[in-house]
Amino acid sequence: MASTGMDSAVPAKVWSRTAAYMDWAQMLTGAILILFLWSHMILVSSGIIEPGAMNAHDVFVERTGLEPVGGPIMGVLFLFHFVHAARKVPFRLDLQTVFIKHSRMLHQGDTWLWVIQAVSAMIILIMGAAHM
Repeated sequence: MASTGMDSAVPAKVWSRTAAYMDWAQMLTGAILILFLWSHMILVSSGIIEPGAMNAHDVFVERTGLEPVGGPIMGVLFLFHFVHAARKVPFRLDLQTVFIKHSRMLHQGDTWLWVIQAVSAMIILIMGAAHM
């Protein structure tokens, strides 16, 4: 029998519920942030379509006091989501090398899509921080 290079005597790591809760938190904050980004882009672009709609939106936000409250809330959600998502990204060079090696070996498109998602998330993080 050929050796797989794995020691079968070593037990697999048992995942706790904490990891599952962190995954749910990451998913929920990601969904909230996506909905916010979509609505933000639609409301900002309403100024191109109809300046009156943009002005009405601005008056509503100023009168209800959403701006001073919503900005910090979205900033905290942004940071919370980044921290939870970053725990899955290999930041060290040796881990990145192993990841690339395994990705090439597997020839699986989903793995490369995950890399694209992680890179685009970093770009959004940098641009979002500059925008805030």
